Amino acid sequence: MTPENQLGSAMDGPAKDSASVTCVPAGGSPLRSSAASGIGWTTFEAACRWIVQLVSAILLARLLDPMDFGLFGMLIPFAILGAPVVEAGLAQALVQSPELSEADTSSAFYINLLLGAGVAAALFASAPLIAAFYGQPKLNALMRALSLTFLAGATIVVPNALLYRAFRFGVLSKMAIVSNFLAVAASVAAAFRGWGVWSLVAHNVVQSASSGLMAWIVSPWRPRLLFDRRAGGRLLRFGSRLQAALVLNLIFDRLSYVVIGKMYSAADLGYYTRAHSVQQLPAANLTGILTRVAFPVFARVSADPAATREVLRSTLLGAAFVTVPAMLGLAAVADTLVAALFGVKWLPCVPYLRVLCIAGLFAPVQEIHLSMILASGRPSAVLRLEMLRKALLVLALALTFRFGLLAIAWGYAVAVGVSCVLLAHYGGRLTGHSLVEQFRTSIPYVAAASVMGGVVVSVAGLSSLPGAAKLLLQVAGGAGAYWLICHRFRLEGYRKAVELLKASPVGTLLSRRMRIMW
Repeated sequence: MTPENQLGSAMDGPAKDSASVTCVPAGGSPLRSSAASGIGWTTFEAACRWIVQLVSAILLARLLDPMDFGLFGMLIPFAILGAPVVEAGLAQALVQSPELSEADTSSAFYINLLLGAGVAAALFASAPLIAAFYGQPKLNALMRALSLTFLAGATIVVPNALLYRAFRFGVLSKMAIVSNFLAVAASVAAAFRGWGVWSLVAHNVVQSASSGLMAWIVSPWRPRLLFDRRAGGRLLRFGSRLQAALVLNLIFDRLSYVVIGKMYSAADLGYYTRAHSVQQLPAANLTGILTRVAFPVFARVSADPAATREVLRSTLLGAAFVTVPAMLGLAAVADTLVAALFGVKWLPCVPYLRVLCIAGLFAPVQEIHLSMILASGRPSAVLRLEMLRKALLVLALALTFRFGLLAIAWGYAVAVGVSCVLLAHYGGRLTGHSLVEQFRTSIPYVAAASVMGGVVVSVAGLSSLPGAAKLLLQVAGGAGAYWLICHRFRLEGYRKAVELLKASPVGTLLSRRMRIMW
């Protein structure tokens, strides 16, 4: 797949020779304002991406067979590893560095370019071996086509990292929205023309190419014929440990795909990947909104323990407010949603989806703590924690893979839950925000979301409406119940969300329109 969640970034203008780049407010009100604006833009981007992805998922699920998704899913564990290798953690290293010079940015660019070419060549050459491993000759050409996307991905790591560092979330959001729309349009058009699994490859190719083109149009930064071994080595020392942790994360998160693809049918893997992708639509977007903005904020307050603790507490509070109802709500409407949006042929994925939603409750907590630990300058600790997390995933998979896909899903959920507790405990020790305090703050949202889930299930039992209408009624009833509870009891996460909405570009626009109408 194309490099996922590429860090974006860049300065307002080209860096000058040996000049330091100091792009982010140091703290206090300016930093809070930048964070609020970042959350606003990131939320807007996530909402647009979610809508486009949902429409794409609906259309592709109806146009393609489970086997097509299963074939593509066989490639994901191999192709997805290329992204962190190409980045080499240099994007995060550039964001985290207090100051940057031309030697830093140009050296990082050429390292990324070399790694991108290496990854593309390795995947291109290994395509026949991957096809032989699964016994699927079609995978040879598919893998080779995907390998080329890493060349484009390598060229945008530094330009995007500089925009990200400068809190240029508006620019990054617009770029992401456009590239995602073009990719989805290309894949849907290809599916309509009968391309089958190649329509999924088209999505990645178009997204990679359009992202690269826009990054170079928007970013004023250009590399110079300059390479500093000391600068490159310093950035790599920070980034390599981070990316080693990320590679471990990707390998073991997708290890189940390899096992299912090898031991079960392509259609079985198609059902499992469909469940995972539906669960990720809200989970990944909601987590991304928080962690994408939280990392640079954590980096700027890392020298202040009290400020770090407050940022951690606020971010976890926001995660609980949005993620708990999203995951429990998705689990409650799973059967209605799958049948109404994707068709009854996808109903076998519903049990897997419900179990994966349980894992989705813990994912944001893990990512937020990892962002905080990384921003504090502890990449080695991140690597050790990732190794522990992945050991749990391997153990769970080893104990469950012989008992079917549902057992694999349950093993994954339990492993994620245990690793969440371990990460929260470590993060609590660093910041003084204890594990008990962290989970105590989530209790009101779990209670509110549980009531919401009861409303959703009751609506489904009482309604005899057709699928789509029933789904809308369930969503409206559940959302209304959750909002009513949060508003009635003035839960802190709800109040902070309202404040951030007012401070965001969307909130500002709505406020102006209301004043004009008034």
